Amino acid sequence: MRLYRALRTLLLLLGSTGTRLSRGSAINEHSVALVKSYENDTVLLPCHVEDLGLQTRVRWYRGGVLLADSEEEPGGSANASESSSRVKMWGNRSLEIVQVRPEDSGEYVCQASRPEPWGHVTQVHQIQVMYPASSKPVPESGQVEVSLGEEAVLECETHGVPKPSLAWKFQGEELPVLTSGQKLKIHATNRSLAGLYTCEASNGIGEPAAANIELRIKYKPEVRSESAWLHTAPGIRAQLDCRVTSWPEARLDWLLDGELLARSQRLLRYKQEAAQEDNSQIHSLVIRSVRSQDLGTYACRATNELGAAEATTELSGLAKPPLLKRELRASSANSVNFIWEVDSYSPIVEYQFWFRQYKGAEESDSSAEHVYVGQRSLDSREDWRRLFIPSSNEAASDGPLYARSFNLTGLQPSSQYEALVLARNRFGWSSPSKVVRFTTDLSTTGKSRGKKEHEYKKSDFHTWNNIPARSTDGFYVHFFNTSSDILFRRKKKTTTVTTTATTTTTTLVCLPLLSSIFLAKHASRHARLTFCTCAASYV
Repeated sequence: MRLYRALRTLLLLLGSTGTRLSRGSAINEHSVALVKSYENDTVLLPCHVEDLGLQTRVRWYRGGVLLADSEEEPGGSANASESSSRVKMWGNRSLEIVQVRPEDSGEYVCQASRPEPWGHVTQVHQIQVMYPASSKPVPESGQVEVSLGEEAVLECETHGVPKPSLAWKFQGEELPVLTSGQKLKIHATNRSLAGLYTCEASNGIGEPAAANIELRIKYKPEVRSESAWLHTAPGIRAQLDCRVTSWPEARLDWLLDGELLARSQRLLRYKQEAAQEDNSQIHSLVIRSVRSQDLGTYACRATNELGAAEATTELSGLAKPPLLKRELRASSANSVNFIWEVDSYSPIVEYQFWFRQYKGAEESDSSAEHVYVGQRSLDSREDWRRLFIPSSNEAASDGPLYARSFNLTGLQPSSQYEALVLARNRFGWSSPSKVVRFTTDLSTTGKSRGKKEHEYKKSDFHTWNNIPARSTDGFYVHFFNTSSDILFRRKKKTTTVTTTATTTTTTLVCLPLLSSIFLAKHASRHARLTFCTCAASYV
């Protein structure tokens, strides 16, 4: 027995000599014990000390800071950490930590000191406190701003044990990025890349954590007018709107014919956010009561630190372009009925009716462009014919709507034509209507179906003198009314019309003026009255 104890003491002495290590060292190089725990759990770290009947002092350290000493009362050490209330050494020299926190992770050293010649023994434990992932944006404001064309770097700072993985989203949709790192680089080549980016961190513990970063891309203003042309008249309230998209927000000025508009009680300005999520705003200029001097070209000019842009709206007293349609019923094989409507706050004075034989899509389309450029281009073309038609000066009761019906005669049967119409009020000629293409019909060469041919009397018609002409191809078509409400079928009279330039033989036809659509709108005022027009056309 004595021999056994001697050998045992010798082995322990050799062992203690071989493990006389500094604080933080293990008994051997491969004996660091890893303890994994969840947040708020209790961890117990053992310290194994051989009882040799010697006076042994056990101390626990973390990072060089004394946590517990077997020869001191708990919490009595001057070097005790502020978390000592959660740390306790038991009689068996094990160390207990309650409600562990992420900051409790690290190495814990148990050092057993014995009198010479045994020295001290050191044991090392490592605690890893596992907790859910967290994420926060860098910078903390969560806003990154770059100019268009620059590179933007979005960064999220993540924490968690185990180490979280990171996924990026844009406007709620996951981005197919090649890396899951904490930084996302974006080349801001398009302002549509601006918006809300989200970095989502997860490590399998708890719910994923998300942080938002708003990327703002600076660019010069983009301006769009809600209407390039706006119809009005003196005394009318007018509102001009333009949509402005920019970052940073632009300053907006209104100009009339290049001159800056001053603020006044008659000119009101409004701004509202657009419904679209593109940082756009709608700026409005309201003219309470339009005056003649208010007519002209308005510009809304937006300016920010990157530049300026503007869009224009023409505020005009001209009538809107007429809406021209061909009526379904046909009078004859060489005539076609038309009806058109015009919006105008000012009374319509007269109309221009242009027509010509259709000569193919390519030539007609190119010629139609001249119509929209101006009258001078059309006047120079011999294939277009122009008629001046006076207005009836009858507006619809539900608004500033003027309607007119017209029968075009002297056409070739079964032929293709195209026509357009313009309207004039006190401010001038409107833009032309869209070109209407039509074909004469041979099926109407016989007598009117189901209608009794009328025996015309001289008293049924007004007489007329020579029709004045504005040019060699333009004739005024006089407007007549009769005392009868019967529908005239056809009445022709050939006369010679003298102009300053030439003498032209024309056919004058007196036919019903108002279509069923127009009569329906005016039934209360014209129930017993039939209007006729005498149209000058070429033969």
